Amino acid sequence: MRKLLFTIFSCVMVVNAMYAQTTIYAYRSFQQSNPQGVKKGPVKYSVEDTKDIQLIADQTKLGSVYAGVYYNYKWYVQVTQVGTQSSVEGLYTMDLTDGSRTLLVSGGTHLVEMDYDYSTGTMYGVRNGAESLVKVDVETGSTTAVGYFRTANYNYLYILAMAIDLDGQMYAVGMDDNFYKVDKNTAVCTLVGALGANAAYTQSMTFDHNNHILYWANNGDY
Repeated sequence: MRKLLFTIFSCVMVVNAMYAQTTIYAYRSFQQSNPQGVKKGPVKYSVEDTKDIQLIADQTKLGSVYAGVYYNYKWYVQVTQVGTQSSVEGLYTMDLTDGSRTLLVSGGTHLVEMDYDYSTGTMYGVRNGAESLVKVDVETGSTTAVGYFRTANYNYLYILAMAIDLDGQMYAVGMDDNFYKVDKNTAVCTLVGALGANAAYTQSMTFDHNNHILYWANNGDY
């Protein structure tokens, strides 16, 4: 597990890999070592040096982002109202170079994770509470329920991070510290194996589609 020593990220996304060096874009909403003085906002860093964090824009006085995804050359983010973690302001696109925001639609169902399925052209999200999978309409911000995360034996799960590869296979991290494959049509989860880590708090994961490497930012140990 890649341990983030001094900061917590939400909405981590891998958007490119050049010369075998992957750049991760993320939204920093909290910093364990400096909870009062942290500058919130979009950041970027290389997977080769996760301590060299570059702040793209200081958005401390704006609403925060706890779910987002990059696809079709745009970073889609759900912004919460200032001072809250779950009251939704709206769905925006955010510029990766300067952090500027463009409102797509106001309001919406609060999500804690998002990813895009290129095989079907569908946006998926994990609803606040980490219990259920939804489809997201990026034009209207509306969501359609898929189902509650569960095993085939109807053991219900809490899912903290979710990502989809180019073949359309959905993967997820459970609050039970396990890694799963997810049926995106039913939300039924099949165990892959134990993570060997404490999966907890706001987090995210995504594929670098250039090399099929899955990156996971786990905040269980900050």
